[in-house]
Amino acid sequence: MDYRKAFYSKYVSTHTSHRYGDSASTPGDGNYPLWRRSYRRFLPSRRDAALLDCGCGDGSFLAWLRAEGFTGLTGIDLSGEQVEKARALGVAEVFEDDVFQFLQGKERTFDVIFARDLIEHLTKEEALRFLSLAHLALVPGGGLVVQTVNGESPLFGRLAYGDFTHQTIFTRASLRQAMRIAGFEGSIDGFAQEPAVHGLRSAARFVLWRAIDAMVRVYLLADTGRADGVFSQNVIVVARR
Repeated sequence: MDYRKAFYSKYVSTHTSHRYGDSASTPGDGNYPLWRRSYRRFLPSRRDAALLDCGCGDGSFLAWLRAEGFTGLTGIDLSGEQVEKARALGVAEVFEDDVFQFLQGKERTFDVIFARDLIEHLTKEEALRFLSLAHLALVPGGGLVVQTVNGESPLFGRLAYGDFTHQTIFTRASLRQAMRIAGFEGSIDGFAQEPAVHGLRSAARFVLWRAIDAMVRVYLLADTGRADGVFSQNVIVVARR
């Protein structure tokens, strides 16, 4: 049985709607403060830059990019339910396609490629193939922005095993290693996905998160003599061609 075909054909009805709720009536704008904090620094200055969202889900991230003024948008997702949901939200630039098939022949096409919550769904061989195709699809100086489950997080299992279709879990170091093998020779940087402050409640969350992060570093310092690391449940790694 092709489990991927079975699961992705009903990905919304069996997974995302239960985990995140039904966002059919809104383009996910509750996430906009988080996305501004997490991703705005990686966006190009040109508003007509070619931006690709691989595994775009319900199109909410593309809707945010459009709200930020970007026009050269494309999204792909393997789940027909997700694509249908994106189009219901008014995001027309989304297509149902396999990421490997889509990236074939797209050399030097995109300024930035986003892969949020995608690479953990791939085997190691598939992940390396995706990174290699993404490298070829970027213009010189373009960037690949990957968000994935963070294997360094003390609570990584909550996300790693929260989706039956997850295959491979990365840390900053292992993803950087794979990106180098895939051909990325420019800078590769890893970042925590910190809570975004946009009100009193989120400010309290941010303070608590920083305190917990500091405690994890104290533990790591005692255990290894070093306190460096990224401990958020998701990690963002950015590679430049």
